[in-house]
Amino acid sequence: MFYDSFIEREHAINAAINQAVNTAKTHSKVQANLIDKTRLFLKNLSEFEAVQQPSSPQCSSFLASVLKVNSNYVNIGVPRDGGQLLCNAQPMKSAINVYDRPYIQKAIASRDFSIGEFQIDRATNLASVNFAYPVIDSEQGTLVGLVVAVISLQWWSEILSESYLPEHTVAFITDSENNIIAAYPTNENLLGAHLEAINSASERTIPVTDGTAFLSNGPYQRVYVKETANKSRSLTLS
Repeated sequence: MFYDSFIEREHAINAAINQAVNTAKTHSKVQANLIDKTRLFLKNLSEFEAVQQPSSPQCSSFLASVLKVNSNYVNIGVPRDGGQLLCNAQPMKSAINVYDRPYIQKAIASRDFSIGEFQIDRATNLASVNFAYPVIDSEQGTLVGLVVAVISLQWWSEILSESYLPEHTVAFITDSENNIIAAYPTNENLLGAHLEAINSASERTIPVTDGTAFLSNGPYQRVYVKETANKSRSLTLS
């Protein structure tokens, strides 16, 4: 009886590990796909004439029209190369400069796609993750500014909530600093918190696969899996 119970328990643990690994891999691909789509969306947007003239009134009205047909984003803006945000899809109550944001500086320096960390967006006042892509003058080849897309953290959490995760699953999407940008079950109080601060069990885990899955040795044994969506995003699931 003891042997049969031991074997049955081992089978249950292995089944949980496999399910957790497969679920984490599936959802990390969803997140990676979203990031790839956002990069392509911003690249295409940067080539429009209205976006290449961020100081013109036509720029904001054009972005407002684009925002209406792109429900993934809560705001789109085009700050100039000095950070001044003159073109924005959402109406602004005061002047805004975003040059101090690290992802803005990175996009300017690299002239490439850049992903922000957890932040409060200054134009929408929402907790968000922002994405930036350089706007290059089509004739002179100089940097005009950046086109920025804003995704609310609430949207990220809703994606997890609608993913039919197994019962009793706990899942977090984190940025490169391990700050939580989405949680399942949904808990807005966790957004922005550091993962290790609320997930102390992960410090007492035993590796059970190739380094991606761990078993906690607490009173309620859980399987922890961490998958990287890209260099700036990862999904932790238990």
